[in-house]
Amino acid sequence: MSKCYKEHCPSGNMNKPVRFSYDDIVERMERLNSETVIDGCFKNGEPKLKNGEYSGKLPGVINTMKAKRNDERYSFLFKKCHQAYLLDFLNRIMGGDKPVKNIDLSGIPHDIAVLIIGAITKLIYNIQIMQKSARPITLVCDEAHVYIPTDFQLTAAQRRMVEIFENIAKEGRKFGIALFVASQRPSELNKTIMAQCANYIVMKLNNENDKSVIHA
Repeated sequence: MSKCYKEHCPSGNMNKPVRFSYDDIVERMERLNSETVIDGCFKNGEPKLKNGEYSGKLPGVINTMKAKRNDERYSFLFKKCHQAYLLDFLNRIMGGDKPVKNIDLSGIPHDIAVLIIGAITKLIYNIQIMQKSARPITLVCDEAHVYIPTDFQLTAAQRRMVEIFENIAKEGRKFGIALFVASQRPSELNKTIMAQCANYIVMKLNNENDKSVIHA
């Protein structure tokens, strides 16, 4: 997938928000899956062919990508938007004269919620770092245990997104960005972020695991 992305978007960087065509990536992977390469020649001069490096090895990934593409729940990810959409999006979140912004992500499928929330948070954090005179920002993370959970619940991709929140908790104050983490299940929250909380507002707790975490 990385190989196809670099061919499609040679100036892109997988750690930066660069628009690319999902369908083109799938097509390139299909070509790799059926690719044959020249491996010398026969005595009669005809080229001798062999299967490419990825030939026959990618159908599982390709089928998964196609299934995501055709699933209505993920349709918002595939809307045709110009790269300038990203600037408009950030202005809606970080600009304007309204001091409180509500980002409603309730309609996002649970399996990609951590990735989407992490990507948005990473954008905000990176912009805040680059602006030398940026106004302070507090990210209020409601139901935080859903997308900033303990490590054992995470895939590798989700773990990379959770690291953004950990970085903000550890270093965000020097850049004028802070976390306000709200959860009914503190025992399921990321332990690094819990350890970095300077203050706690504790309401009624019934679960013994939650009580022991707060007590500790």
